[in-house]
Amino acid sequence: MRDRLYEELLKLSRKELALLAAGELGISDIKISNELADYVNQNPDILSIIATEILARQRGFKVEETDIIKLKRDGEWVGDYPVFRYGDDYYLLIEETIYKLVKIDKIETLKQVQKVQQKQETITRQAPRPRANIE
Repeated sequence: MRDRLYEELLKLSRKELALLAAGELGISDIKISNELADYVNQNPDILSIIATEILARQRGFKVEETDIIKLKRDGEWVGDYPVFRYGDDYYLLIEETIYKLVKIDKIETLKQVQKVQQKQETITRQAPRPRANIE
């Protein structure tokens, strides 16, 4: 299903992809089948993640992994942003600009965060820590 959505999003313009990646456009703003719409509704970050992947590949990056991070600047949360890994470095996509993350305190994949959340709920019921910190 992800591959079919990827193929559909490839048809969009670079500007539309950038708006999807930033969360400025949503499922109601693009034309996709009902089946793909259901898939997107079950995976809310998938549009942003795939759009980020496409934009990065169009710029020549060999994307190894994509995810959404909670971005903090000077200790303040500024939003959820798509990132991708290329080699040992992580890159942040904001609108049509790609930034290399130079200071990362901690970054975890979405699956790792979900595992940690499950463990914390069973042991202490604590909220998960933010996945990345950049200044």
